[in-house]
Amino acid sequence: MNDAQFIASVRKLLADYDRKLFGFVGDSHLAVPNWSVLLGVVADNRAVSGARLSEILRQVDLLGDVGLCFVMGGKNDIDAGRTALQIAADQLAVCAKLKARGIKPVLMTMFYVSASYPNGSHINRVVNPVANHTYQPCIDAGYVWLNVVDAVCEGNVLLPQHTSDGCHLNASGRAKILHPMRASLSST
Repeated sequence: MNDAQFIASVRKLLADYDRKLFGFVGDSHLAVPNWSVLLGVVADNRAVSGARLSEILRQVDLLGDVGLCFVMGGKNDIDAGRTALQIAADQLAVCAKLKARGIKPVLMTMFYVSASYPNGSHINRVVNPVANHTYQPCIDAGYVWLNVVDAVCEGNVLLPQHTSDGCHLNASGRAKILHPMRASLSST
């Protein structure tokens, strides 16, 4: 799909939802990049670096006229000692709150971190169980569950060419996840 076809499909999707914007709620993985430029759409980005899921739940209230919203969070909750089941429950609560507002949730899988990242082995052991606890409930509830991990990770580790700090995506990593993000927009 070329850029013109993608933009046309995004405009149609927004018209279907009778909304003007796409939204983002989450932590630093969604806060830092300028998604409006990267995806070529107008976006209401409420994501905040360092946010835990309890804060991400409140970000939903700040969204404007949004038809579809990308959600990513949980790494800061792992750092705070929360379990995979608690994190998954909160991710699903964010999605449910979006749906209650008439916004289509797109739950993005959490990224692994690099092998050298502090506490990386513990963080990486929690990522899969969170995904396992959210996949089927997302499908059953009609949410979009978006696997972006496969584009930048291998063997349960974030590949070094896609990160500068072992946790966050660099330009190469963001470019890799744009394809699945765009695909979810045009197929939703």
